[in-house]
Amino acid sequence: MLKIRHTGIYVNNLENMKDFYCKNFGMNEAVHAFEKGNYIDTVLGLVNTRLELYKLKFEDGTMLELIHREEEKPTEIRGNIYDVGCMHLAITVDNVEQTVKILQKSGVTFLSRPMVSDSGNAKVCFCRDPEGNYLELVEEIA
Repeated sequence: MLKIRHTGIYVNNLENMKDFYCKNFGMNEAVHAFEKGNYIDTVLGLVNTRLELYKLKFEDGTMLELIHREEEKPTEIRGNIYDVGCMHLAITVDNVEQTVKILQKSGVTFLSRPMVSDSGNAKVCFCRDPEGNYLELVEEIA
């Protein structure tokens, strides 16, 4: 394996989620695409699916893919942070306290205040994005 290419998240409100990640984490739009047809149906194991997506990129090239399936009715994430399956997206930030203040102004809900990890090498807190996905904000401590 060479590296993780991107993380994909299915979303209900594509524009709102794109704006959230670009505004709050400095991501840039790398790709805006619409996908339909034999290829996407085959690779996803679906029939007549239509997707709209944004690939957002950090400065280091890491990407987040936000995907909206047009025929899908909006759903809400339910569950706990410890449930089995894809649980959270960890984002490294320069200053976790500053990031928390910015996100709180946007109405983001936090699970706790930032805390130094037991190892002492990071300051961490968890929150949820506008659609309820868990985010781990990590400030690396030298």
